[in-house]
Amino acid sequence: MKIFNFGDNLKERTVLLLGYFDGLHKGHLELVKKAKEVAKVKNASVTLFTFDDNFPVLVKGDKCIFTTSEKLSIYEKYGVNNVLIAKPDKEFLSLSKTDFLNAILSKYEIDCVIFGEDYTFGYKGEGKADFLCEYLENKGVEHYKIDAVYMYGSKVSSSLIKEYLEFGKMKEVSALLGYDYCVEGEVIHGVHIGNKMGFPTLNTAFPINKKILRRGVYKTYTEIDGKIYNSITNFGTQPTFDRYNFVIETYVLNFNQDVYGKTVKVYFTEFIRGLIKFNSMEDLIVQIKEDLKIYD
Repeated sequence: MKIFNFGDNLKERTVLLLGYFDGLHKGHLELVKKAKEVAKVKNASVTLFTFDDNFPVLVKGDKCIFTTSEKLSIYEKYGVNNVLIAKPDKEFLSLSKTDFLNAILSKYEIDCVIFGEDYTFGYKGEGKADFLCEYLENKGVEHYKIDAVYMYGSKVSSSLIKEYLEFGKMKEVSALLGYDYCVEGEVIHGVHIGNKMGFPTLNTAFPINKKILRRGVYKTYTEIDGKIYNSITNFGTQPTFDRYNFVIETYVLNFNQDVYGKTVKVYFTEFIRGLIKFNSMEDLIVQIKEDLKIYD
C-alpha cells in the first residue's frame, strides 16, 4: 500500500473512496468491497481519502478510534492500494463543497467515486451525498452511493462505536468494526510493580488523540514481532499502590523477552472487571490469578 499527501500525483487511474474512515467499520467495509469490485473490472487501483489524526479534534471536538498508524494497517489489510491523507488546516477546511470536489477531480485520474449515504464534505460539512451525486453526474464520473449498515437497532457509525468503547462492550465493538479493537504503542519502562508480583507487564502509552475506553481489566491478545500471544491488560490507574497516572499494563502469557522500545499491538476482546483498590499486594495477586482463569 502506498501513502500520499493530498496533492501528490498518484500517476494511475483509480477508484476513489470518500469519507473520514476512522478505522473501517462494517459500513465502511461495504464501500471498500464495492470499490474493489469496480477496480477489478476497470483494472484500476483503490484509493482511500482521509484526514490525519487532528481531524476529529479540530472539527468535531472529539477523539479518534484509531490513530493514523493503526488505520493504515487496517486499510492495507482490507485491500486498499493507496491512501490520500489531507491535513485539516484552516485553508483546506475552508474550501466550499464545490471547491473541495474540484480540487480532487482536477488532481487525479478518477474512474469511479464511492461514498456512503451520510457522507458530508466541504466547509462545515455543507456538501451532502445527494449534491455529490448530482455533481459527479454532471461531470460524467461513475459513482455509487452506498446504503448505511444497521446493527443493534442503530446505524453503524464511529460515534456508536465510541459509545460502546466507553462502556467496555468489546464484543459489540468487534461486531461493529468487523475485527477487534486495538491500541498500538511502544513498550516503555514502568515502575516494575508487575515484576515484583510475578506478573511482568509490557507498558505502553495511550495516544493523546485516541478515544478512551472504559477503565478496567480486559481479556486481550498482543501482537509482538508478528506473533500473537494471549494476554490480560490493565487499562487505567493502579489504585492499590496509590498511583493514579494513566497506564496500559499488559501481562503476556508464556512470554519473557525484552521488548523495550518495540512497537506492539494490544487487541481488546472482553471486559473482565473494573479497577479495584486492594488492601495488599497479596490480595491483588490472588485477583490476577482469578482474572487469568478466563483462559481456562
